[in-house]
Amino acid sequence: MKPVRHCPVCEGRHVVPENSCQPENLLRCCKCGLIFERRVPSDQELLAHYGQYRYGTLKPCSLATRASFQQVLQSLEPWRGKGRLLDLGCGQGDFLVEALTMNWQVTGMEFSDAAVSLCSARGLQVIPGSSAASALSGQLFDVITAFEVLEHLRTPGELLKDASLLLQQGGLFYITTPNFNALLRHLEKENFAPISYPDHLCLFTPASLRKLACFHGFRVVSLQTTGLDPWRLKACLRVNRARKDPNPTELQAVKDARSRFRETLHSSRRMAFVKASINALVNAFGVGDALKVWLVKL
Repeated sequence: MKPVRHCPVCEGRHVVPENSCQPENLLRCCKCGLIFERRVPSDQELLAHYGQYRYGTLKPCSLATRASFQQVLQSLEPWRGKGRLLDLGCGQGDFLVEALTMNWQVTGMEFSDAAVSLCSARGLQVIPGSSAASALSGQLFDVITAFEVLEHLRTPGELLKDASLLLQQGGLFYITTPNFNALLRHLEKENFAPISYPDHLCLFTPASLRKLACFHGFRVVSLQTTGLDPWRLKACLRVNRARKDPNPTELQAVKDARSRFRETLHSSRRMAFVKASINALVNAFGVGDALKVWLVKL
């Protein structure tokens, strides 16, 4: 690990501590607005960290997640072209499977060899590695997607460079990443969940993500901030209760409750309306949990 001296996106050297969360660890670039880790993990540190993640067996994909994927795929239709889609950081391939049901020609790329094996067992074409432009040189796609990938990268601009090289002219790059301007960041402060070294190395606001896209030759078609985690919000508002670290049983109970809640949102029209209303509100103020951006290659 070595301390970083300049912005990993624009290479700006005018950086200041990000005082809203962890000034000893986070810096803000005064040129492009990126929030990034002062520390730069080595390849060995990253291998050790991500080696903890296991893809031993296929995990079920919930109906709510599938419904979310279907909504994303519907939004990609105007850029279908010949129907060639690449998903970067595809995990066990759930999004690719859903895309196949909507007649896309799918390819994935994944760093984890175990995840690649799971995808292969599902009949999916998934390339191992982290450099898409090198591994897929000479191929062109109509749409590229990257769900929750950008924040993990030491140099996130490389992801957009790869996408630009692999996209058809006028093709679409769809990205999701945590929103540093989220309402919960102001409430959780130093406990803001997306701050997680060495897992998350760069955190974006709507403005800094727009600047990154424009710098790499993309036009922003749409940028949304959506989602508000009710469990994290509830924890922030419990001001009169003593804080304690949850035990594994409590953590699992919360995960189970979240899963049931997501299924309820999917199956109940009333709850779906509530979710849509909340998303519209947080998007209007730019304070949703997640950033979602549709970028067109110029």
